[in-house]
Amino acid sequence: AQHGAVGRSAQGGVRGMSTTIPAIETRYAGYLFRSRTEARWAVFFDALSIAWEYEPEGYDLGEVGWYLPDFWLPLPTVEYPNAGYFVEIKGVKPTNDYLTKLCTLAINSKHNVWCFVGAPGKQLQFRAHNSGDASWLLNEAPRNTRIDPFVFSLWSMFLRFWVCRKDAPPRTPDLKEFEKAVAAARSARFEHGESGAR
Repeated sequence: AQHGAVGRSAQGGVRGMSTTIPAIETRYAGYLFRSRTEARWAVFFDALSIAWEYEPEGYDLGEVGWYLPDFWLPLPTVEYPNAGYFVEIKGVKPTNDYLTKLCTLAINSKHNVWCFVGAPGKQLQFRAHNSGDASWLLNEAPRNTRIDPFVFSLWSMFLRFWVCRKDAPPRTPDLKEFEKAVAAARSARFEHGESGAR
């Protein structure tokens, strides 16, 4: 995953994004994530009991190159035992060429792809549908409420994921649970071990 970058001129001034600042690899739940941001999303998924797999396999997307999605969220049903969603986590807003890869993956795999830029609760959201439709999604909450628009947007998007829960039968998610999951992800301190505890 590509993350923030700062470039410096010969005189030492910032001049763009030519030098990449590496992300901090982070251990959580037995995985070595490429960044803290990815690990925070794993904490978020776990807090909601959403099943996930980290980098399970790469794909040859032809002309646009190879691609290794960050997360696979399995959504098996009786009719579609291999159903699920790909989730990509980025530290900075991806380029159009990168978004083309996400769209190609969605079309070729017949699975929707979601890209979250930033940590849970402060994320930008991009969706590539398996039909070829793709767009950035707005973080909005109902008017005249005190609901955090980032949390509300996550809740709205993940309603469809709720059947991924490890407990059965599936139930409708509670917005308070999403607020707690966002708080758990954002406050996780990985230097204290793999629990992501505060």
